[in-house]
Amino acid sequence: MKRFICLGVVLACVTLTLCGRAQVAVPDPNAGASRENREMAQAWLKQQLAMRERAFEQARQELDQRHDELMKIQSELHAATGRADVSPEGLQKAASRLDDELESLMLDEVGSRARADALARTIAEQTNRVKAVATDDDAIKELMAVVQVRDVQLQRAQALHKQGAAPAAEVDQAQAALAEAKAMIAERRRALAGGPTGDGLTAWNRELLNLTIAEKERQARLVYIQARLKTLTEAMPKVEQSQNIREAMRAAMAAAERARMELEQIRMSAGGNADRQQSALGAPVPPPLPPAPESK
Repeated sequence: MKRFICLGVVLACVTLTLCGRAQVAVPDPNAGASRENREMAQAWLKQQLAMRERAFEQARQELDQRHDELMKIQSELHAATGRADVSPEGLQKAASRLDDELESLMLDEVGSRARADALARTIAEQTNRVKAVATDDDAIKELMAVVQVRDVQLQRAQALHKQGAAPAAEVDQAQAALAEAKAMIAERRRALAGGPTGDGLTAWNRELLNLTIAEKERQARLVYIQARLKTLTEAMPKVEQSQNIREAMRAAMAAAERARMELEQIRMSAGGNADRQQSALGAPVPPPLPPAPESK
């Protein structure tokens, strides 16, 4: 009996020992769950990283496309306007300045034409008055008779000279006498038109000539300014288009910068070491974006 009891005790001890060993060899479920969580976290980070890289690349492509569009339309504006500054502000200021100058020239043109017309009428009236006075002047009548006699003498001298009956000196003397008589008539007319009236005619004629020259210059400037304004007006739709593209470019740059920062943040979360991230994930950390171009 005692032998059986001892054998039972020994078997019980062996059974307890084997059961304890079997319990230690069972895998820990908590340890397995931790590895699975880490693998899921890394897979999620890789997925997020790929999404951020695609988003950043798309944002960069959008930014490059807007930049190319802006450069193209600016080139078209350079060719159309011939200006170095084709920004909306610069072209609008140029158009406003030309419009102000055009209006000023048109006002000058109206005033100048009115003054030229008044001068022309005044000069014509004064000239007719002087002619009327000269027609009724007795001295001029006598001088006109002298001119007629000297003219007859010149014709006779020329006829005799052709026949060989008179020397050339007589022809020259007759011509000089006729010219002297005509000069006396002109002097008498100037005397009659002298004083304030004569001086005024001279001054008015000079001013009328200056106004005529200034009008030609003003007309040339008006034609040029009107042509420039037409060019700028036709370019305004492209100016508005460039402004819209510029705004879209700013929005694309902001989106690209956000995508870059998110990509950089997810890469920092994925590893913490930039070199190890680059070798493990296969792409460098994107550099900061360049600043937006100025409006030129």
